Amino acid sequence: AFLISLGIPTLFLGIIAVIFLIVKKTGQKLFGKRNLALFEIKASGSSKEATGKLTDWLCDFKAPFVLEIAAHDVGSETHFYVGVKERYGETLTNKITEIWPGAKVEKAEAYTIFNTQGDTRAYYVKKTAELGGADPFPAIFEKFSKIEIAGEGMAMQIIVKPKKMQVNIRLLASALSSYRAEELMHDLRTAFPTTLSTTESKRPKEFIGSFIERNFDESQATVISKEDLASIWG
Repeated sequence: AFLISLGIPTLFLGIIAVIFLIVKKTGQKLFGKRNLALFEIKASGSSKEATGKLTDWLCDFKAPFVLEIAAHDVGSETHFYVGVKERYGETLTNKITEIWPGAKVEKAEAYTIFNTQGDTRAYYVKKTAELGGADPFPAIFEKFSKIEIAGEGMAMQIIVKPKKMQVNIRLLASALSSYRAEELMHDLRTAFPTTLSTTESKRPKEFIGSFIERNFDESQATVISKEDLASIWG
């Protein structure tokens, strides 16, 4: 009533309400399409020491960031991505080349893991207890090698808010048939220890939208340590 008495139309208030509901459903926009610098890291071999130093540095940097592992819908290669706000892109690439000798860092284009003629399974991960030194990454990485060259895709996305060490961990598997998508997802979920619980999204379209936009969803948030993060991603 106060706003209306100031001359603000009811229609305008309705538009604000719709926008609020859309943002609430799709999650918090940490980056935006034009404000994310996404980079692919290409290295001849994996390095626990390098990935540990990288995740430590990113967490200490205090700005939101994204870590992704993806097998595209075409091709058999597994890709590693790191994303930060655009203004931090150069700082990130310099840091990666400093701590990861021999690694190539390239600005990444938009990619897709989805079979548009098929089906996709969407899950999120929450920590239920201390990992106790568990190192799930080797098992997670191995699951990506089971993707067919064409028509199947898989991704693990970790959105990180370092100030509180809150994360969204999203898992997606896509294939031509529902059976195959479920099979791929089940296989990926078995790579996680029991201390990391996987739950199927009840709103897969919104989940996929948040994955593409790299939004943060408070309902899927979980708190982990820097050590846990390093053990999951690399």
